[in-house]
Order: sequence, then C-alpha cells, then structure tokens
Amino acid sequence: MDPASEGGPAAEPPPADRAAAAVDRGLRAVLRWVGEGPAGLDPGAMAEWERELLLASWDPGARLPLAVLARELGEPAGPEPERVAWACLCVTEWALENGVVASGLAFAEAAARAWPDQGRYAWAAGRLLRAHGKDEEAEVWLRRAARLAGRAGDWEGQARSLVELVRPWQEGAPRDGHEEAAPAI
Repeated sequence: MDPASEGGPAAEPPPADRAAAAVDRGLRAVLRWVGEGPAGLDPGAMAEWERELLLASWDPGARLPLAVLARELGEPAGPEPERVAWACLCVTEWALENGVVASGLAFAEAAARAWPDQGRYAWAAGRLLRAHGKDEEAEVWLRRAARLAGRAGDWEGQARSLVELVRPWQEGAPRDGHEEAAPAI
C-alpha cells in the first residue's frame, strides 16, 4: 500500500527524477544569473541547495557539479564565471552520457553564456550543437568563438572554430536540401 495514500510521508522520488529536477533547477539558476546578475539569486537558498546536493546519495556525476554551481551562484560577491562555466560543462558531460541530450546542450550553451568572453566555451557549445544536428544554433556559437578567439590572440581556438564552422561544406553535405557556399565569417 502506498504510504502517501494513507496520509504518511510521500516516497522519495527515484534518483533519476531527482537528478532531472536538480539539473533543471541548476540550468534555471545559471540562466537567471546570466540574465539578472547575482541579485536574481538568494544566497541562502543557494547555500541550502548546495548542502542538499552534497548530502544526497544519487549520481555524483550530476550532483557534484551542481553543488559547485550552487556554491558559486550563492557567493554574495558574485560567482566566478570560470567556475560556473566549468561546472556547466561537467553537467553537460553527465547529461550527454546519460542520454539527456536537450539538457546537455542547454548546459553547454549556459557555459558559453556564463563566461561570454571565453571563446573556448562558445566553441564547445557550437561543436556539441553541430554534433547533435542543431546546425543553425551551432553556427551562431562557432562564429562567436572565432571572433572571441581572434580578439584574444588564441589562434588555435580561432582555427578550430573556423574548421568546425565550415566542416559540413568541406564534407559536401547540403544544408536544408540546397547546395550553398560556406558561410562568411
């Protein structure tokens, strides 16, 4: 008999449901910070969430990077973009390995938004989006990555971005059923 139907405590959701809910919460928090700055997040709530994540027993591949996000986003002085971006890519890796592709790609884009001056995160987002058939979104990130890398003097990053940007045309793949020229930068 279900204890919840008898007025008893509700059963804990399965670990996969807890992970999915936490990943969604983490993505919303990062995007809120990107859009509104640290004023959009409650440091006390972030500290409590970090504590919950560290004490939980479900998949550490998702929960530990989310705990880093909670810690960073709860910093009263504001988070360090480098740490937020890194933690986002860790969640991306976990999500893609566990078949949660939409969340993984969303976190890759969140990493690039969290550290908008770092071309390598834009490149990673573009490359992952391209690998999952999201060519239009990929082009936006790859163009951004090439520009950022060029401004920073990161010639390797710029070359990687440009190669990834034109790869479909090098391979002779038509876009949307049409033969088109490679995109201009």
